[in-house]
Amino acid sequence: MRKMKILRLYFRYRFLLLNLLFGGYIIWLQPYVLLRLDKAVNQDSPDFYLGGLLLGIQIVELIGLLMKRPLHAYWAERYPVTDQLNRFWSNINLVVLIFSPIMHLALSAIMAVFAIDISGISSVNQFSAVLMFCPVIVVFAVIAKESFFVVLILSMGRNALPSFPPPQTNIEAHLRRLIDPIPVPEISTWDVIRDLFGDLLLLMFSGLTYTACWEFLIRNSTINTRSGGAFFEYVGLSILFLLVFISTRIIYLMQEASIQQNRKTRLFSSLSFLFIWIIALATIPVN
Repeated sequence: MRKMKILRLYFRYRFLLLNLLFGGYIIWLQPYVLLRLDKAVNQDSPDFYLGGLLLGIQIVELIGLLMKRPLHAYWAERYPVTDQLNRFWSNINLVVLIFSPIMHLALSAIMAVFAIDISGISSVNQFSAVLMFCPVIVVFAVIAKESFFVVLILSMGRNALPSFPPPQTNIEAHLRRLIDPIPVPEISTWDVIRDLFGDLLLLMFSGLTYTACWEFLIRNSTINTRSGGAFFEYVGLSILFLLVFISTRIIYLMQEASIQQNRKTRLFSSLSFLFIWIIALATIPVN
């Protein structure tokens, strides 16, 4: 019983550790990443290694998801969503389940094209007839990866969806077991370490995606507040922010949608999101 209380406290407050690590990345590593991005894009100096890293972190995210699924299934089985009668929060969960994978797919495709562009592969003169198709091949590979990712991510939020009938055949049962996370019978030290390592991999994905798709882009964007189109520019950048924010937090959003949350936690999450959104828009350069 004491062990369970300690674990609950750890899982409740581990976001402090992850936020500190993310802050350390912003302070010490992000300037270096931004410098290389600026050199690759604005100074026409392709960076093959950075482009490969931005492509590779999509696989890193998938590995992080796979490492977190068993322990998430443990909590989802013991604290399932029981407020289906609460129409408001049920609708919110449904919106999250529908739009989050779509936004993640869109951002993943954008990231793939951006990574190919800064790597300079498609601009190599030698073998250019073959390499010119490289962006198309990579985008299709990303879409294929996203199909598998969406199946896994939706299975995490299965408690927020209506119950499906039991499988009728052995093949259907094996497929259901393949995509359904298997809950661990009891949390062990290895389960905690694996889950934390998954968080660190997701943190790596979140940091690089945030830098490449938000920080770097807003540094090269200036909003003219004296023009009539300023409002629409903010709307466009808000859509980009939503793409980045939801895509980098999709796994945690699915966890929140499939595990019972009290009203205070939900309200805090909603207010935190609005606060981050306002701060993000306030950091956009204006003239």
